[in-house]
Amino acid sequence: MTTALSDQANPANATYAKDVFARNTLALLGHPQLYYRWVNLYVNGLYWGAYLLTEKADTDTCKRRFGEGNYYVWKDGAGAVVGDGATISGSPCPATVWANLLAASAAVYTQANAAPPEDASTEYAAVETQMEVGSFIDYTLLHACLGNFDSLHNNGRVYREMPDGKFNWLAYDVEVGADAPALNRDCFSNWWPGGSRPSATSEARLLFDLSKHPKFAQRYGDRAWQICFMPTALQSRDEDGALAGDIPTDKAQARFQAAATEFDAIRLSESLRWGMGYRDVFSAAPRQTTGTPYAIGTNTTPNTGVFFAARRTILQTQLQNRGLLSSVPMPEVSLGANPNLWTLTAPTLADSETYYNAGGSPIEPDAAGTDTAGSLLAPGASVTLTAPFHLTVRVRSPLPNGTTDDTPFWSNLFDVQLPTHP
Repeated sequence: MTTALSDQANPANATYAKDVFARNTLALLGHPQLYYRWVNLYVNGLYWGAYLLTEKADTDTCKRRFGEGNYYVWKDGAGAVVGDGATISGSPCPATVWANLLAASAAVYTQANAAPPEDASTEYAAVETQMEVGSFIDYTLLHACLGNFDSLHNNGRVYREMPDGKFNWLAYDVEVGADAPALNRDCFSNWWPGGSRPSATSEARLLFDLSKHPKFAQRYGDRAWQICFMPTALQSRDEDGALAGDIPTDKAQARFQAAATEFDAIRLSESLRWGMGYRDVFSAAPRQTTGTPYAIGTNTTPNTGVFFAARRTILQTQLQNRGLLSSVPMPEVSLGANPNLWTLTAPTLADSETYYNAGGSPIEPDAAGTDTAGSLLAPGASVTLTAPFHLTVRVRSPLPNGTTDDTPFWSNLFDVQLPTHP
């Protein structure tokens, strides 16, 4: 059970609607999350507040949700196994399971930072055998978007079926972010203080090390563009049913409001009968504070529609500064003259090359900096395409990596399914 309304040590730790928003977003993106239910809690007949009753992140829950097996569950920040402790169903569960993943990512970091940098393909492949990279990317992007600095070193829950499964991430106890102080917050400054490598056992270290590998950085940026920066008018469903452009947009705003509405129902059903909705369990009986309106419980800043729209641009700059999002200009897609037509326009960047494919095949740059998988557009050129189709586009910059302005060689992947429009 996590605290929805108040916290015994610090009311600011209440999750309000953020925990539900985080779980629902990751679930929509294709990552199973813990089930929950809003409840009013009574202790010995005394009303204690509104809480979020949630599945426990332990091995029993994993078995119930994901099938019988031996599961390892790691709590970031505690450096310990959650649930069965030192054993899983009677089998040894050494703490080295999580340490092995961090050792593999450290090997990637070492190779990438050699002088000159060395190919770390073998080391990165070892990481991929131990973790679902897509789960980790979506998890970290969500926390970065919310401005939740209290993550990647704390509150994380990670599970893995042993011996051959991969680590997957669960949203848990998300109580920071999505408010006015978080709007301009740079979580990477908290995760990577001074730009240095963080704690050796944390998820922040894992992200830091992997960010140095070109394949991971490209995949991270491609996913960030799809779920964070895709133009609202082009949002659609990707292959696993998740909504492209689904985090800092109007869709995220609507999902946060839906979570806040759920919360409103439980607090209105009971807590307001005490005269105020906000209650502090450390106060004297009847454990009720004054001067703190309950409106804070639903996070008024996101609900005004301001936070997610404004956070979008700020997050884009933060990711580019860490090499996790390309700064090469993206193409534009606009409505055509009739419902079956769309127009693709290449960026005007001098000497750039825009490769596109209307059949959904990925545009993957090769080491030589050329690509033959898609059709080619010159700078500023346009092409009209007939819907429906699955469009993939990537732009090649004339400036290679390592130039003085550090312009990435390729843009992130523009990947969208475009239907017939009204």
